[in-house]
Amino acid sequence: REDATNLDPDKYARNKVRLQLVPPLTELAEGPEALRRRLQALSDQSNKISDWLEELADIEMTKRHTKCNFSPAGLALDEWHKLPEPLRHHLISKLIGNMNAPPTYSHLLDIDQRILYAESRE
Repeated sequence: REDATNLDPDKYARNKVRLQLVPPLTELAEGPEALRRRLQALSDQSNKISDWLEELADIEMTKRHTKCNFSPAGLALDEWHKLPEPLRHHLISKLIGNMNAPPTYSHLLDIDQRILYAESRE
């Protein structure tokens, strides 16, 4: 049995993706199996990068403090700008990770820019 709302791309975002985004992606990838393989490869790559960032963040945190005592004060501001931007963002996420939801990318950028601005004022 087909629910009529499944055919309305404006009803739900998932419908828009399934009805308007997936078909051209499938065509560009030259078939559904090729699209599945490409998406799986992107997922695998993303997971590897995420694991690598986690390792780098753990190294940075261990250099400065034990993981449970790491604080922004443990990393001198003049060192912050030397860290790669993705690592800075990951460290920010870890530092505020006890929140109910992870910060959005725009929040990470904002926090990072505020730290960089504070650094430039020293």
